[in-house]
Amino acid sequence: MVPILRAPVGALLRSLVPGAALVLGAVLVWAGPLAAEPLEVLYQPRAPYYVETVGRDGRLDVGGLVGGPAGRALEAAGIEVGWQQAPFNRQITLIRTSDQPLCALGWFETPERRRFARFSAPLYRDLSQIALATEPLPSDTLRGLLGRPGLRLGIKLGYSYGPYADGLIAATAPAVVSTSQDTLGMLRMLVGGRFDLMLISAEEASEVLRTFEERHRVISHTLKDLPPGQSRHLMCTMAVPEATLTRINRALTRLANHADKPPVGSREATH
Repeated sequence: MVPILRAPVGALLRSLVPGAALVLGAVLVWAGPLAAEPLEVLYQPRAPYYVETVGRDGRLDVGGLVGGPAGRALEAAGIEVGWQQAPFNRQITLIRTSDQPLCALGWFETPERRRFARFSAPLYRDLSQIALATEPLPSDTLRGLLGRPGLRLGIKLGYSYGPYADGLIAATAPAVVSTSQDTLGMLRMLVGGRFDLMLISAEEASEVLRTFEERHRVISHTLKDLPPGQSRHLMCTMAVPEATLTRINRALTRLANHADKPPVGSREATH
């Protein structure tokens, strides 16, 4: 049996005499590549996007609208995943500063983030955002609301609401209440009067309001000027090779093409 090598292969070969190095090199070629370390992927539970589940092997897995496609693509690409729970702000700090291969699940791609991170192809595209409030709103557009003196907008620290909303917030400089709370915590702040409205995707609002104890106090508002939702991606450190992201993106394409095919025996498949 060939022993498992713990030292870096290049350093080990250089430490040997030439003849031994040739022999060991031949053995390594015959034995095949050493097993790669799992790719660590950061996530924070947030239904319906990222839902903790138990995998077929009994270990932690992450499903949901975003976690499911990501996990299937990584498996199809032959990449072992090490799921690691981390708060939202911790994730972006690690991606920005770490020199290790590391990805975070479900992030929007923005010009500012592209300066320090690499992004996969889209995993999922959100539905349009809506506004949640406890009272009728004085305008049916975000632009009109942000121009109202005294109206307070609740936003999540470090979060992007998309180019349109982010641009309006920057341009109009409304009264903002920033928080690191999760969505449920922000809803409690809303009904507690800490701010007057918050933006949220339609599917996340539906999920979180289903179990929110004071959902009868929350009113959903469609804002006419909000564009379709953004796509969510794996956001990775620059230490993740481009070749790895290419493998992931090819797997996503294969899975998407397979999903578009009607099941065998369906009416679409037989006509």
